[in-house]
Amino acid sequence: MTRIVLSGWNTGFNKVGLTKLLRNDLGFSLRHAKSVTDAVLEGHSVTIEVEDDRVGEMAVRLGDLGAKFAIDKDAGLQDQRNEG
Repeated sequence: MTRIVLSGWNTGFNKVGLTKLLRNDLGFSLRHAKSVTDAVLEGHSVTIEVEDDRVGEMAVRLGDLGAKFAIDKDAGLQDQRNEG
């Protein structure tokens, strides 16, 4: 499993899209998905776990939604995207 740290959002952030992504692709309950999205909107960092073979796909989709995030595999940051 790979950890993705959601750390914020860019202009045009699609909060409904993030909630749907968490529900449909990662199996989060509506309550949990919404709490993650709300925490990101409030400026909190939230860590989610993703299967290793889906990290690239999730990174693209999170970027498309306007999320700021970093990929943290084995406690070492391997990639950082969308910090602008």
